Amino acid sequence: MTAVMLQKDSNFQSVPTRVLYGLFVGLSLAMIVLAFWFNTPTEIWEGFWLITRSPATLLTDYMALANPGATLMNAAVMTLQAMVVVWTCRAKVNGPVISALFLIIGFSFFGKNLYNSMPIVLGALAYAKVTNNPLERSLLAALFGAALGPLVSELTFNQGLAVPLGVTVGLSGGFITGFVLPPLAQHLITFTKGFSLYNVGFSCGF
Repeated sequence: MTAVMLQKDSNFQSVPTRVLYGLFVGLSLAMIVLAFWFNTPTEIWEGFWLITRSPATLLTDYMALANPGATLMNAAVMTLQAMVVVWTCRAKVNGPVISALFLIIGFSFFGKNLYNSMPIVLGALAYAKVTNNPLERSLLAALFGAALGPLVSELTFNQGLAVPLGVTVGLSGGFITGFVLPPLAQHLITFTKGFSLYNVGFSCGF
């Protein structure tokens, strides 16, 4: 009986990657449509720009800071950005990647935006390039590491620096952070012996 059940289970096919891509792209488009339900294009653009240039302290509620439409647009853009990164890495959309995508969507309502996440993502992918590893090896560090996005905004907009200098410091800090996250996460997993499902979060804490 057990052997028959195992044989039947082995016949199940996983959801094709293109279908999962379509689901997340569809979710992004749905959030964009909903954004225009709440606010006008002008309000969305002004709110989106306000979100991008805010210090983005982790508890900053983007709906209170800007408006619901701009916040939904930010979440949609962040989701599409993450999907582009996954596609660039030629990675399968598996359980950990799906977990990272939903975390990105959730934190796009407070703390994360396109400006403060990209340097971290690029830093993590640059580490893979420099060490001649497949980009996929640094993908989860790139996606989960965007949790430190507020660091980029804090350095850029909340230190009293002139805009050019603030942008330089913020982007540099984010890139360096992303660059050191993959090897750090690989090392720190020895602390938890692999029992932590959010090892990159643990690494971000360090």
